[in-house]
Amino acid sequence: MADVPVIGTNVYQDIAAADAYMVNSVRGADNWAALTDTVKSQCLITATRILDRQPWQGTKYQDAPTQVLEWPRSDVYDRKGELVDETAVPDGIKFGNIELAYDLSQDSSLEISGGQGSNIKRLKAGSAELEYFKGTGGPNGEGSVRFGPEVQEYIGQYLESAFGVETGNAYGTGGEGSFDDDESYPIVGGFY
Repeated sequence: MADVPVIGTNVYQDIAAADAYMVNSVRGADNWAALTDTVKSQCLITATRILDRQPWQGTKYQDAPTQVLEWPRSDVYDRKGELVDETAVPDGIKFGNIELAYDLSQDSSLEISGGQGSNIKRLKAGSAELEYFKGTGGPNGEGSVRFGPEVQEYIGQYLESAFGVETGNAYGTGGEGSFDDDESYPIVGGFY
């Protein structure tokens, strides 16, 4: 028997929250509704396990030393560059948990998919030829990607490499330049 999803213990969203979210989803409302609570539980818990293995920005929230899951986190910035509330799990993580759970319910191989992407072996222009390596995942070895676009849109902004560098140098621009948050960077000429 599957564990019961408990927010903050083994999931970021429980069945009730997932049902409320999915009922408004064009892409999967009927498919999600047709699943048993056991399958929904398994998918939500597995999705959380996958999410918790990702390289997130920041660190686990320090004032909650008994926190089981990776979220909430301190020192995390969203796609707008704004600091995320360190005491709460962002909606992007919650919704990403549900979307990934749904994706897992439709393709369980996503759990073990490395998300290698393309498996193209050869692409030829004359007489138009395209040859693939054997599939690396997905149903019947078709090569699935772990995070679909819906999940990536929700969680991508919180991944360790998702946020830009605060300062840097530019080379090959006629000289070396330094950046800081107080400068503006107008384009004054094209690239040669």
